[in-house]
Amino acid sequence: MEVLSYIFSVCSIIFYSIVYFPQFNEIYKTKSSDGISIFTLLLYTQADFLSLFGTIILALSSSIILLGWYHVFVGICMIFFVIYYETENRKMKLFYALLFCLINMSIGILLSAFSIFNEIIGETIGWVTMVIYIVGRFPQIFLNIKRKSTKGLSTLMYVFTILGNLFYGLSVLVYSDDTTYIMYNLPWLISTFFTILLDLFVIFQCKIIYIQKVENIEKNLF
Repeated sequence: MEVLSYIFSVCSIIFYSIVYFPQFNEIYKTKSSDGISIFTLLLYTQADFLSLFGTIILALSSSIILLGWYHVFVGICMIFFVIYYETENRKMKLFYALLFCLINMSIGILLSAFSIFNEIIGETIGWVTMVIYIVGRFPQIFLNIKRKSTKGLSTLMYVFTILGNLFYGLSVLVYSDDTTYIMYNLPWLISTFFTILLDLFVIFQCKIIYIQKVENIEKNLF
């Protein structure tokens, strides 16, 4: 089962690594990021930051730490990419982004000061990131409802996210059925389950809104 867990882990890493690229491409093609919730991106990247802090404090393998740095780097690039192509409230969103960077510098310094409590901090970060990853989906969902449009939003990004989370969850579950092991990974398993459901809902929003637009066009034609 360890081999199967390893295969699932590799698949998860591949999808996590390319998750933002469809959205980068969509924004570049349309020259607009108005359909992207800056708060969702900030929360995603905030969770990635905390996850990175956790891997460093718990002294996990260098490959996991490097992957964490990659996620944070791509997340920050996406935030400023969105702000660059934003046509509404650009100054306010830039302020949020800079405040976000300042907060994370403070968190990093604070966690470093209390790094002697490695295990406690590691477990706490796990539960906090779980909440942020789940809550982070809602600003985008609410924005889609408010705008009655998902224009500019890449469904492929959500497909990659779902596949990354699915393979990650499977890699954990097939590795061991030991209760202690499952409980240790519980925050990430809960996060995986709920984020998959919420990402499926966003894809559902994209399809429903698209169908409604097609129906409206057909009504106007006939």
